[in-house]
Amino acid sequence: MDNLNDTQVSKIIETLMQISENHIQSEQNEGILRRINENHIQDKIQHEYLDLDGKTNDLLQQTQYYYHEGVALFQQNKYQEAIEYFNKAIDLLPNNWEYHHQKGLALFLLNNNLEAINCFDRAIKINPSDSYSYFYKGLLLNKLERYEEAISYFNVVIIIEKFDPLAVYNKGLSLYQLKRYQEAIMCFDQAMLQKDCKAILQKGKALMQMNRLLEAVTCFNKVIEKEPQNILPQNLKGVALNRLNQYKEALNCFNQAIQLNPKISFLHCNKGVSLIGLNQNGKALACLEQAIAINQNNDYAYYQKGLVLIKLNKLLKAMECFDKCVIINPKNSQAYNQKGLTLVNLNRNADAIQFFQKAQSIEPKIMYMRNLANSLLFCGRKAESKYWLKIARQNIDIIKQTF
Repeated sequence: MDNLNDTQVSKIIETLMQISENHIQSEQNEGILRRINENHIQDKIQHEYLDLDGKTNDLLQQTQYYYHEGVALFQQNKYQEAIEYFNKAIDLLPNNWEYHHQKGLALFLLNNNLEAINCFDRAIKINPSDSYSYFYKGLLLNKLERYEEAISYFNVVIIIEKFDPLAVYNKGLSLYQLKRYQEAIMCFDQAMLQKDCKAILQKGKALMQMNRLLEAVTCFNKVIEKEPQNILPQNLKGVALNRLNQYKEALNCFNQAIQLNPKISFLHCNKGVSLIGLNQNGKALACLEQAIAINQNNDYAYYQKGLVLIKLNKLLKAMECFDKCVIINPKNSQAYNQKGLTLVNLNRNADAIQFFQKAQSIEPKIMYMRNLANSLLFCGRKAESKYWLKIARQNIDIIKQTF
């Protein structure tokens, strides 16, 4: 397992999930390889399975040869060829858990997730006291969005190892995805005992989800202090400050991040949001166009550009932006709703109805239902309007009862 080189580590990192709104695509998924620098001996053979006579020694030598050939190919990133040799070793000595585990890692790197899980399951069955296979199976379950199952495997690692910061950290990621933010924060706090910036960063993101924005900013400041060249905490701090309407401070964050890497679309997009907040619409438009130039598939940039164009009273061009937005992301309910509102501003209520309907079908927000009801009423469709107002009120009552 310690035969992973830097390239392979990077490849594993790239395969893992991505979390959170308004974050940079390459963030996330660091720190997944555990105890990578430990002196773990891969070629340990479990002699209890063998009678050490001459014939068995030949078998042992042949098995070791296949295994070491597989390891050599693995280190050269030749994963499929490595698997063939691991299979030969397994055929000769099926009860060695490390052979199954190493094969599982190769399959993981080939994105053969279910086959990899089967390998880790075999390794666990042979040696249920070693935490490695539990940990990697947990990572795969996270990757497959089976978060509850992943948590159970990270819990086993924590029990076996007494405390394992990376297992605790990845358990926190699972809880985050399940929107169990307070529990996730507890995990990140435990992982932070190791002064791990990744855990501090994830805690900040969980706090943002709970709308505890000032606490989130404090977390991001800690990461920035330790890693001033890290773009991600600057971006997230800026997003939090935008939500706090502290647009000047947010603008400083995005400017610093852009200096570090000017080729990230979301940084220019988020800077544009700050400029919108400062009512500097011309500059905001330029930022959003820059964001789109970098990444033409950034639906959020088109959406924000549409909002700026509305402020500049360029309603038809704004609708073009919302149209592009939903082509890129057909589930962007905000863009459908905003196009509907733009049509209302153009006195085209009848045309707006279908966009409000689409918005609320994607995400049944009270605001979308009210917009739909208002346009229906304007068009004389009173019964339908009354129906949607009733649904909106019922949702308000549910929210009141919940909170």
